[in-house]
Amino acid sequence: MKQAKREEIKLQAFLSSQFTEIVWIDTDNLPLADPNDLFDSVEYSISHAVFWSDLNKDHPDNAIWRFLARPCNDEDWPAETGQIVFDKRGNNGLNYAILLMSNHMMEDSEFYGNLMYGDKDTFRIGFYLLGLQYVKAPRVFSALGGYQIYGESTEENCGHTMMHYGLTPLSQSKNPSYHPKPAFAHMILTKHSSNFQLDKVFSHFSRPILDKSDEPTLIRCPARWTGPCFAWELQGPDGLKGTPNGFEDGQGTITLDVREAWRDENGRLRDQEIPEGLLAIQKAMVEINTS
Repeated sequence: MKQAKREEIKLQAFLSSQFTEIVWIDTDNLPLADPNDLFDSVEYSISHAVFWSDLNKDHPDNAIWRFLARPCNDEDWPAETGQIVFDKRGNNGLNYAILLMSNHMMEDSEFYGNLMYGDKDTFRIGFYLLGLQYVKAPRVFSALGGYQIYGESTEENCGHTMMHYGLTPLSQSKNPSYHPKPAFAHMILTKHSSNFQLDKVFSHFSRPILDKSDEPTLIRCPARWTGPCFAWELQGPDGLKGTPNGFEDGQGTITLDVREAWRDENGRLRDQEIPEGLLAIQKAMVEINTS
């Protein structure tokens, strides 16, 4: 293989690896659960490749849709490839063909770079071109962060890390209300931030109330950049019943203490050590960003 550019390294690592089943984790991504569990999931059993949601969906004016000869729709989120679970043998070997196609698109980035945003889009386009099912994680990310003060402004909740959830265990395949616990903390903005307040780096998270990746009311909760942060922002009135002028579709946004992400359906903390460990990292993050 030719020498890879920075944005091509991920795909060439997939192709060069002697492993057939791969969990890719970016260097700024902190695993919050055992990645081995991802292989024993409902989603992985479908196409042996699963992708997690990015911040934004596609724009219908993107020329890639004309290239694919299909209309733009909101069914699938573009991939956020800070983490990928992938089997090169999946779909009777066609998953390996997707890697070859994706690598070609990255090598010819002068052309394809005008149609998509880096390697994260090439996987999905490859599945579309081969008529294969593009499988996404069952829940969209939460905006993980904490209440910070920036300049002269008042304290505000700043989401700087994408907290992605795990997949559906085979034992929960018939439980539509199952919500996986957090699996990854992808610190996309944390590494660019500074002046963190101690104990408030990973103190809270926000998400849409209805956060299934195929939830139709998510169109009312786009993820938006707000300077050094990002957050889910509700468009229009709250969807809860009894709310004045509410839509009553159940949609809205919620901000919770980070420990709440690990509670089970009975209100018990499923894994006390993970949230406490995440909070303990705050001290190191503050020291790194102020040194």
